[in-house]
Amino acid sequence: MLKLDHIPKLLEKLIKLDSKEKFYFNPHPFKKEQLTKNYFTMKNKKDDFYFVLINPDNNDIIGYSMLRTFGKFEIPTFGIVIFPPYRGKNFGNTLTKLTLQQAQKIGYKKVKLRVNWKNKAALMLYKKNGFKLTEHEIWMEKSL
Repeated sequence: MLKLDHIPKLLEKLIKLDSKEKFYFNPHPFKKEQLTKNYFTMKNKKDDFYFVLINPDNNDIIGYSMLRTFGKFEIPTFGIVIFPPYRGKNFGNTLTKLTLQQAQKIGYKKVKLRVNWKNKAALMLYKKNGFKLTEHEIWMEKSL
């Protein structure tokens, strides 16, 4: 679970994500005030839950995940980011499994997510963990 003392390091890591990574992982504004609000919302057992995976060797944050209902949805939205240099070392799978276990403990029967089709690593991770493609949302755009 996210702890108050994780916030400064987590914020530093989120801010350092490149623009492509920020585009793929855009769960909330990357600001101290927002992360603090997230912590207290979760602590008060409201609708959203946030997690960090910590490296036991150096207390560094490996990854960050969440289950969010935005205060209005029954099915939480799942999001995850693994920070460099921890990518490609199965930590995404570990944090996904741990987050899904927590979702089950909380009492959720289902989770959902949105993934960019260009994010091949995320697509593989989600498929590996049993996520299925749904047809609930189609995004379209038109240049003017």
